[in-house]
Amino acid sequence: MLILAVGLGVFFLARRGDPPVSPATAASGEATSGGMLRVSYKYEPSTYNRFVGADSAQDGLARLIHATLIRLNRATGQLEPRLAREWTISPDGLTWTLKLREDVLFSDGTPFTAADVVFSFQALYDPKVESQIGSSLLINGKPLTVRAMDAHTVVVVLPAPYGPGVSLLDAVPILPSHKLKAALDAGTFRDAWGLSTPLTNIVGTGPFVLTEHASGQGMVLMRNPRFWLKDSRGRQLPYLDRIEIQFTADQNADVLRLQSGDLDVMYGTVRFEDLDALR
Repeated sequence: MLILAVGLGVFFLARRGDPPVSPATAASGEATSGGMLRVSYKYEPSTYNRFVGADSAQDGLARLIHATLIRLNRATGQLEPRLAREWTISPDGLTWTLKLREDVLFSDGTPFTAADVVFSFQALYDPKVESQIGSSLLINGKPLTVRAMDAHTVVVVLPAPYGPGVSLLDAVPILPSHKLKAALDAGTFRDAWGLSTPLTNIVGTGPFVLTEHASGQGMVLMRNPRFWLKDSRGRQLPYLDRIEIQFTADQNADVLRLQSGDLDVMYGTVRFEDLDALR
């Protein structure tokens, strides 16, 4: 049994005698591209808009289909480049200048630029949006100031000294201005990307794209062929081709399916009575 802490949740992965469903494993033991991961999840997202949906279902989905400027490595506590490839800090620790990657496309092929970063923070702090993420990204009650210096340079200014610095940016998925700016300008951003939105309109810069959602049943996410991140050998990520998420509140059934190999990942907490079986 392998336990992975991801974001705010914990994944319990089956470990069987046969190789896992995905990623495929070469004879050398190195991961290769391909395969599918089958996941059970207790909660279903109520919106595709992470800025207005603050629970774990929205957070998990957003981390699959969107990307952040910087990633906080939960294992090491170190900041890692994502949409921002590098950054510099002013002597007082308040001004962070981030250089953005120039090879990033949204999943619909639209280039990612600093305008998308500025737009995302405008939406985050817009009082009409009432974003819980935005309210949590205040320092002494004041928002971060974000401005574009050019198409691939962003300056983030903290309103006061703050120990964690721009690790705050790990919580902010960068959204596509070309898809959502009209809604923000019209004051309808809270209603944008509701569950009735065609899935082809839900675009991001993350490793997967949402292709199916059957209410009360599950979701399917497919590999984003335009994802920009590569592994240490220069191979394009993600390795997985497909993630199938099944919505279920029956933990008894999930434990049995995990043991039998019909399920690869169970997301949630573990009951005391299940500890021996899961170990």
